[in-house]
Amino acid sequence: MIRDLSQVLRRILEDTRLSSRFPELAEAQISFERPSETFSPGQTTVNLFLYDIREHLELRNNEPTIDRDNGHVIIHNPPKRIACSYLVTAWPIGGEELPLQEHRLLSQVLQVFLA
Repeated sequence: MIRDLSQVLRRILEDTRLSSRFPELAEAQISFERPSETFSPGQTTVNLFLYDIREHLELRNNEPTIDRDNGHVIIHNPPKRIACSYLVTAWPIGGEELPLQEHRLLSQVLQVFLA
């Protein structure tokens, strides 16, 4: 389930329909590496590190679901809602004003996810 979530996030950010609106993001590699002092990508990269997983208590529902089928009743426990938190960092390679390039990449990621 968590791997699937990460793959969906990657697909969203790598959607080719976004390339004209977000050219820097379209050229970036998407990774899911743990941040470390030795992390040094070889090309411009947006890194999404999953740092926290917990039950989303505000969405908790204690009511079971009930299915009826041919006179049989099946009671299911309510689904668990999980909150996954990612640390998103940008790693531009080359050029001037690297912090501003990072900010631009992060802005593009936000615009894509909030659209």
